[in-house]
Amino acid sequence: MKHHLVLLGAAVFGITACGTASDRGAGPTVIAPVPIRTCTPRQELERVVIPAKTEKFYAITEIANPPYEPITRREERTRIVEEERVYYENAAGEEITDICEEQVEGDADMAEPAN
Repeated sequence: MKHHLVLLGAAVFGITACGTASDRGAGPTVIAPVPIRTCTPRQELERVVIPAKTEKFYAITEIANPPYEPITRREERTRIVEEERVYYENAAGEEITDICEEQVEGDADMAEPAN
């Protein structure tokens, strides 16, 4: 008898639990993301140019010319040791790498920065 009561109680509990599980109420609240501009516009930055480092040297070419004196040619040449470097900095003097590109057609939602 107790066994039947336990089974009956479990069945009733299972049916009521399934019935309440389907009623979940309101759906989840969806908050649409707002585009935020993280880059810095180019007009707010100052362009800094570090000139290239060069080194001058002489190349001497000598051609044997027997029975006469050898033919010697001396040329001054310039070699670039380090390329020119261009970067942008803000008013505080910090180097900025995230620079906004010119506005592309169809990018109207990013025309004004978000506050």
